[in-house]
Parts: sequence; structure tokens; C-alpha cells
Amino acid sequence: MADYAVLFYFDSESEKTIRKIQEAICCSSGNTYLSDNGIRPHITLSLFSREDSEDLTAGLALFAAQLADIDIKLTSIGIFNTQPSVINLLPVVSEDLIRMHTDLIEKLSHFVTDFHPYYVRENWVPHCAVAISINTDEFAKAVETACALFQPLTCRISALSLVECSPYRTVMDWTVSST
Repeated sequence: MADYAVLFYFDSESEKTIRKIQEAICCSSGNTYLSDNGIRPHITLSLFSREDSEDLTAGLALFAAQLADIDIKLTSIGIFNTQPSVINLLPVVSEDLIRMHTDLIEKLSHFVTDFHPYYVRENWVPHCAVAISINTDEFAKAVETACALFQPLTCRISALSLVECSPYRTVMDWTVSST
């Protein structure tokens, strides 16, 4: 069974700003996980296991159409203190963000029974990773760099994506249009 994720990407200016932070962390710490795997800045709405993704695309296309003109405010830095660690930019958990997550899980629950426990409503911590799989030797430099460069940022959702995890590959993207 494969793992899949549904995530959204940001407008090009926001993505450029977040990539600068990711690249600086890469240079200062030596952690290259995001760039090595071609992972764009995003927020993951759902993670689940399934045999395939064939019957999900029509529902996700309809869901993507509901995302027009939604802004996400990234306001702080967070750490998932796992081993290895993850450094994130954290959004304000707005009504729009909660509604998107709730609506998506409701739609997917008709097709998915095996949701990852960190991505169900009561456990979900929305985040935009700027460094993943950070070992102890890389950690201090990565945090120092993130803290030095990050400033609060308002991002517009530009696309919804269904990806397969491990190895990371895009299954399908849907552009989110402004009204």
C-alpha cells in the first residue's frame, strides 16, 4: 500500500521567500532533504495509505475550486522535536484553514479509511517545513538560520496537489484561481 498526501502550494512570491529560507538552512546546516527530493514549500492537509489514487482525482478537482482567494498567514517558527527533527513555519490556524482541512477529510473519508494519525482533526498541526530530517549535528545551525531570516508572511493558495510519498512524486496538481 502506498502513502499519499494532499497539500497546497503558495503563490510564486511567497514560495520564493520560503525557498530562500530553505536554501539558507541547507547552506548553513548541510541538510539537503527538501532540495534533494524536489519538495516545494507547502502545507499538508492530509496523509493516508491506499492501494492507488485513481478514484480520488474528481473529488479533489472539486475541492480545489473552493480554495480561491484564501490567504494563509505564516507567523512563527516551530519545531517537531522528533529524531530526526523538522523545522517549520507555522500558520495562524484560521477558520478558513480549519474549514479546508475538515472539508477535505470529509470528502476523502468516502474513499480512505487509513488516515495517518497526525493528520486527523484532533492531532493536525498545520505547518510548512523549511528543513526536514535534521540530525543533531545540523539542528542548532538550522534553527539559528530560520530565526535570523524568517519574518511573518501572508501567502495565497495557488494550487492543490495529490502526491505519492516515498519516493516523492506528484500524481496531479490543480491550479487555484483568484476570483
